[in-house]
Amino acid sequence: MSMVGSSGVNENRIDFYINEIINNMEQLEKRFNQLDSVAESTKSFYQSDSGNKFRNSYRNLRYNFSIIKKNVLSYNNDLSKVKVSYQKFGDNAADTMLAYARQKKS
Repeated sequence: MSMVGSSGVNENRIDFYINEIINNMEQLEKRFNQLDSVAESTKSFYQSDSGNKFRNSYRNLRYNFSIIKKNVLSYNNDLSKVKVSYQKFGDNAADTMLAYARQKKS
């Protein structure tokens, strides 16, 4: 069942995706950590220009992943901020409606 909070957004789904993003990035980081040692170990048996190109390409891939990771985690942070903003907007709207209703009663 999908739960829509007082903010008007599906807060449970946002929380789910935030956790999913973090979990996936952690899994990718683990895989890259494993690949780091494998790629470097090729120095012992793959000593040639093509071996150097392979290792340099891997290092570039690894570096690019760190940028992607930073961007994805930033997106994750933005998603959290959107949720909080909607919550605040919902609270402000509710306060405004209550104030209006009280004013109408007086």
